[in-house]
Amino acid sequence: MRRDRRTGRQARGPGRRFEDLRTVYVPHAETSSPRGVLRGIDDIVDVVRRTSPEHEATQHFNTDVVVDLDGDHADVSTHQLVYFSHQGEAPHRAAGVQARYTAVRTPAG
Repeated sequence: MRRDRRTGRQARGPGRRFEDLRTVYVPHAETSSPRGVLRGIDDIVDVVRRTSPEHEATQHFNTDVVVDLDGDHADVSTHQLVYFSHQGEAPHRAAGVQARYTAVRTPAG
């Protein structure tokens, strides 16, 4: 696993290309947040699509990335600063996120 590629791809987010999330998460992926737990890539894509405002863009900055590698398994944690903006405008909102990922090498790489 290349942490910079996988974590970066996830942090950049899909823009309006929500199906691109399928290149980051496996079909049986799970996510959890204060809003609840999502099980499976179909649920993840659906919720991100429904909850992403039409004309709002995000930019995620990762820092303090820690990777604990054990063979084909890695636990990854990162702090993110997320800016929200509308096309051509300065950011109107920012949020801090502490993210944790589990990555497993699959037959696809």
